[in-house]
Amino acid sequence: MKTLAIEDLMIDVILTFCENAAELGCPRDQEVDMWFRYLPYEEQLKVVDKMLSIQERDTKEDIMENTDEKTDKMITYQEIELDLEEHVIKGLCEYALKEIANDTEALINYAANKILAEVIETDGACLKSSDE
Repeated sequence: MKTLAIEDLMIDVILTFCENAAELGCPRDQEVDMWFRYLPYEEQLKVVDKMLSIQERDTKEDIMENTDEKTDKMITYQEIELDLEEHVIKGLCEYALKEIANDTEALINYAANKILAEVIETDGACLKSSDE
């Protein structure tokens, strides 16, 4: 995971603000800092919201520029929930275990998810010892 120094973040924010001053609503005859300083607080918040939208848009554009030129769409991952029969679930689990047999991290994730699912399904009853 990439870490970012607060100075780098500040530089990015200031550059985005200055580069997009006109789009943010700054009149041509005013200096950006003075225009923003004298806006009412509610208007400042609107400018910040607009700036976040600009940063998001620009980030998406950067991603699209850096992808394979043959690809004309961005791929996004979404989590979905399937209602499967028990025998199908068992078959999928068996298949997954065969496929990830040499991937320790994937096996740990699988085991952790399986344990958490059982805890949720039993409302924690599986955690109680048989002595209780």
